[in-house]
Amino acid sequence: MKKILKFLLVWALRIGIGGLFAWSALWKIEDPALFAEQVTAYGMLPDVLVGLFALVLPMMELLAGLMLIATPWRKEAALVVSLMLVMFIAALSYAAMMDLDISCGCFGDETGETGRAYLVKTILRDLALLFPSLFLLFA
Repeated sequence: MKKILKFLLVWALRIGIGGLFAWSALWKIEDPALFAEQVTAYGMLPDVLVGLFALVLPMMELLAGLMLIATPWRKEAALVVSLMLVMFIAALSYAAMMDLDISCGCFGDETGETGRAYLVKTILRDLALLFPSLFLLFA
């Protein structure tokens, strides 16, 4: 019974986190210019790298999400997802410390929320995703 529950938990996390990453990548792939603007707002990358980053990161998110769901390379995908979440948390923390009035750039511009409180809420959400992705890595 214990093995069945663990199997079901792992599958639920794979589908949930993998689906979230794939879904989050789709709007960025659809509108790379908007995503590039959001990346620029962080002020962390030189302008010459923003376009490349805005094209590559969504593809990595999509690939990692789909790999987490539908391939035998679950642990490798969980590692990539975990590393991306750490990167996102670091960037969001920087933006919050600098008191930047920006959106996170996670899912497009659907909420219109910006500012430190929003960024802190997003950091907490990403931390909540990091722990199950680490569980998938080590399970």
